[in-house]
Amino acid sequence: MKLKRLLRAEMYGLRGWFGRTIIASAAISVLIFCALHWGVNAFLAQRYASRNLIEKRTQSLVADLQNYITEHDIGIDNLKDLEDWKMRQPVVMLQFISDGAWIYSSSDPEGLYSVPAEPMPDNETKLYPLTLRDAEVQALVYADFSFQHYTLAMIIEGCLCFLIFIVLFIRSTRELITYILRLTND
Repeated sequence: MKLKRLLRAEMYGLRGWFGRTIIASAAISVLIFCALHWGVNAFLAQRYASRNLIEKRTQSLVADLQNYITEHDIGIDNLKDLEDWKMRQPVVMLQFISDGAWIYSSSDPEGLYSVPAEPMPDNETKLYPLTLRDAEVQALVYADFSFQHYTLAMIIEGCLCFLIFIVLFIRSTRELITYILRLTND
């Protein structure tokens, strides 16, 4: 019987056997995690490589922003109130341009950030029109829609691999635990 052979090996003993079991279970779980992580990341990278998907999601985000601006009566004087909206979004950065000058950046809602008078984005940058209470602005919207999915995928992968570790460890120690319980009862 395999268990008796393992218990008789004085060179390793019971501690060594448990140690090897833990290391083997952990190594298998880590390998499965790496394979899952690579596969899921490849899938998500392919999914978010589509410019159409990103453009649709950005337009939806801008429409939601315009609704928030209208509902909360946001104008140039209270742009920092956009922080509440921004905190409910995935990773988002906003910048507003009015009359060729930057008037708001979500990275500095208090306006302490020093910006040159008339920086304009390059021709490939898409500007979205927004209507504030007292002005028309153009918005630059930078959003990372994939962040939530990558984070959720990593949490699920980690939990799954932890469960795999537990199952492997219990399965490989079940015979030993049964033997120890039988000895205890006798």
